[in-house]
Order: sequence, then C-alpha cells, then structure tokens
Amino acid sequence: MARRHGRVRVGASVSYVRADNDAALTELLADRRTAGLGLRRIAPGVAVSELPPEDLLEGLRANGYAPMAENEEGSGAPAVVATPRARRATSFHPYAVQRPALPGSASNSVKALAEELAAAG
Repeated sequence: MARRHGRVRVGASVSYVRADNDAALTELLADRRTAGLGLRRIAPGVAVSELPPEDLLEGLRANGYAPMAENEEGSGAPAVVATPRARRATSFHPYAVQRPALPGSASNSVKALAEELAAAG
C-alpha cells in the first residue's frame, strides 16, 4: 500500500481554464491583472481556480482576455453565462439629412401626434 501512496491526488477547484496553446496560458498566469483570480497551473495548458466559472469568465474579460465558456461535456460549445452588456452609444450618421418640422404640423408634438392617431381610430 505504501508504494501506491501519492500516485493519485485529489484537490479542490471550482472552475478551470484550458488553452490549446500552453504559451497563451503561461502569458495569462504571468499577467499581474489576473492575480486576483486565484489561478494555478495543474498541467500544461490547464489551470484551475476557486472562483465560479461565471466570475472567472467575467474577471478574464475585464482584463482584456476573450475566453469561451465550455459546457459540461467540455466541448467548445459555449455555455450560457449571464454577463452584463455595456450600453452602446446610438449610431451617428454625419451625412444624415435632418429636416426641420413644419410649423403647426403634428410632428412638432408627440402629444398632438398621439391625439391624431387616437382620433383616426
């Protein structure tokens, strides 16, 4: 029994990062911005973290990385992870024609337009 002791090890982790290119993982682990994510390498191209997958994804994305979530089978199909989306500015078209509303027309007032629509039935 003593000869078998330590051949197989068990540890705790909540999520993992897997990279096809070990150099990419090495770069990620060396980045000071990711130090708070609690990543540790367990094999070439594989690191584990104590953070839940959603938090790990969010932390990596906040630091400029673009990880893809994996599903339970470990395939490349993205898992559904709720992440808040940044609000985008409305598009600006510098060559769009801005026509002024005609005086007295219904387009001058939202209320007047609503009244016209209600009257039209």
